[in-house]
Amino acid sequence: ISTMEKHLNDYNYALARLEDALDQFEKKQTDLAVLSEYYGSETWYADRESDEEGKLPPTLARGVLTEDLIFNALIDNKNIAIKLLEVATKIIKER
Repeated sequence: ISTMEKHLNDYNYALARLEDALDQFEKKQTDLAVLSEYYGSETWYADRESDEEGKLPPTLARGVLTEDLIFNALIDNKNIAIKLLEVATKIIKER
């Protein structure tokens, strides 16, 4: 009984954390959509040019001006969505 109680408690803890993470993930899809529109746009290229010309403050965070960070976020988002589908499909098939 103690072992099964631990399994139940561990599962409920993980489930609560997953629900919170999924809520945050879902809410941030709007942010990612905005980044996706920005990435490679005329504005993005103009911002990169301003950076290359030294027109931006040196203390300004500029990770969005790299090609890799936004691209990687888009790919990671897709990979997580696929993994969620795979896990959900497995659960539905097994139950």
